[in-house]
Formats: sequence, C-alpha cells, structure tokens
Amino acid sequence: MAYFTRYSIDAFNSRYIAGWCMNRLQTKKPVKITFKSGGRTLGETYAKRHRKDVELKRVHPTGLCGFDFDFPSDVDITECETLDIYLNSSSRPFKRLSTKRLHVRHHQEMPPILFMHIPKTAGTSFNAMMRLYYPGDKAAFHIEGLPQQRYKEFAVEKNYLSGHLPVGKLKQFFSVKAYDCYSIIRTPFRNLHSHLNWLKGIARDRESVFFQQHNPAIQGLARKIDGIDFSSLQKVEKFVSELTGFERDFFDNCQTRYFLDYRPEVVTSADLPNALANIELFKYIGLTEKYDAFIQYIHNLYSLPHPPSQVICNASIVGKLYDDNLPDLQKIFLPLVETDLRIYKHVKERFSGMA
Repeated sequence: MAYFTRYSIDAFNSRYIAGWCMNRLQTKKPVKITFKSGGRTLGETYAKRHRKDVELKRVHPTGLCGFDFDFPSDVDITECETLDIYLNSSSRPFKRLSTKRLHVRHHQEMPPILFMHIPKTAGTSFNAMMRLYYPGDKAAFHIEGLPQQRYKEFAVEKNYLSGHLPVGKLKQFFSVKAYDCYSIIRTPFRNLHSHLNWLKGIARDRESVFFQQHNPAIQGLARKIDGIDFSSLQKVEKFVSELTGFERDFFDNCQTRYFLDYRPEVVTSADLPNALANIELFKYIGLTEKYDAFIQYIHNLYSLPHPPSQVICNASIVGKLYDDNLPDLQKIFLPLVETDLRIYKHVKERFSGMA
C-alpha cells in the first residue's frame, strides 16, 4: 500500500491535521484515513477535498485528494506519544507521527471572534493558525458557502466565525459588536494581480474537474483572462475599458466592497464614508505585507504562546502575469483600485502603532 501511496502532511498541531493523500493506481477512489493514538480510534475521514495546488502541479488528475481532520475535543494529542495513521482497511499504520514539539492548544477560553476573510490577503493562513485556539466544534470557516439558516445557530454555538462575507451581510446575520472583529487587506495593485492570476489558473486545464466545478460565468471570465497578453498595454487597456456587469463587479475595488453595507454597480468616492464608518467596527485590520506584525498583535492581545511558525496557505503557483509596479499598467488599472487605495491608506494610518 505504501509503495502506491503519495501524500503530504501540510498542517499538524494539537487541534487538527490536514494534507492530501492518494493511491497512484486508483486516483478516482478517495483514500479512507483513520487516526489512532494509544490504541484509541480518534476518527476517520476521506481524502476527497479539492486541492487546487495538487491538481495544478499535475500530481492528481482532479485534485480531489485533500483531507482535514479535527481531533475530538476530549483528546489532548500532546499527552499521547504518537499519532498513528491508517489507510483504508490496513491493520498496520501507514504513518506514525511524533507528537513532541507540537504547538500546544490553548486552554484559556478565547473571546468570540469574527474574521472577515477578504480573498487573496493571507486569510487562509490566519484561519489555519486560529484553529489552534478554537476546538473544531467551536469554529466555522467559509460560512459564505453554508446555508444561511444555519447562521443563527452559529451565533450561539460558535466562538470563531470566518467567511467571504462583506460587512453588510455580517451585520445582517450577526451582532457584530458582540465579537472581536478582524480582517486583513492587501496592497490594491497586488490584490488585483492575485485575482487575475487566480482566474487564469482556473482556465489552465479546461477539461479538469477544477474548471468544470465553477459556474459558467466564472469559466467564461477565466477563459478571457487566459487569452490576454498582459505584455500589451493596448490589450490590457481594452480589457479594462470593456468590463461591465458581473465582470466589472468581480474586479472593481474588491476590498472596498467588503466594507460596504450594500453592493454598488460601480464603486465611487461616494461609497467611501460608508466603508470608513464600518472600518470602526473592527478591533484591528492587518496588512498582508505586514502579516507577521498582525499575528504578533493577536498573540500579545490575548496573551497567547509565542506565535507558531507560519505556513503560507492557498498561495498561487501560477507565474506572475505582469509586473504590478509598472507605472503604465498601474495607470490602466487605476479605475479598478482607486477607492481601494484610499481604504488601504486609511487602514494603514488608522491601525499604525497598535501592533
């Protein structure tokens, strides 16, 4: 079994373990993974979550080989000598992991935290770290993809909520003032580049499950991005000038939109007061470019142990489309980030000195 297995353990701490696993000869059949320690079965899961990075690297044909497992809340894995991993129906462990030097879970009760996850800002890495401090049954991630009727129970049962939801939606479903609210924003030109890069990656293999699982509108936009020669200023300018409707909404001042109570067709300076007012709801807003300072602030504020070493999650592996520092390109892209630039400047000044 071991000879035909490829795997990676990407995260392992006293709260959970995550990675990917596949059988080289049966890539369409997800591997069942059972976790045991000290003779006790802790639980099982199937390696069938989509891993875009594994698919894009052509390690797995569909990328449906990821796993993510939370240890039971009554188990302190640091008190066990090892964690044994069994695959499918094997009677012998495939892998035995030492639990020494694991980042110990935090036993102090943490306050309710609401994290507004703006895409492409290192939010996935922040969520991975916070799982160390919130048991699996007390945290909910990517709530934007879960039924809204569950939000009411989340507000009662969960102490950590995270999702790609703008302030307006968060205020609609949650009493945001009852939470310590956080978010992270990124240099606008770099954030726009990351969005474009992500879309281009979707269209890299149009026969893949990864491409097919996106809705037709995203597929069409991905194909359009994949066909642009970003070395041609004329073609880039044509692309930007012709953006309308859904496409314009997708790229237009994306970060500002997250701080609004509503969703305008086009973001303008008239939307700035609403965004600035909502920024005051946040205890702290970090900068992707100063991510370590943001993490240090969180640990100092809640008297947490020394911050664990960070693994950057969900990073794009597609090459750069263009140099986002080029003045000519920045001039073309300016309408798509003009308000974001003002928001970024305000956040940088508003929270300076706090970390």
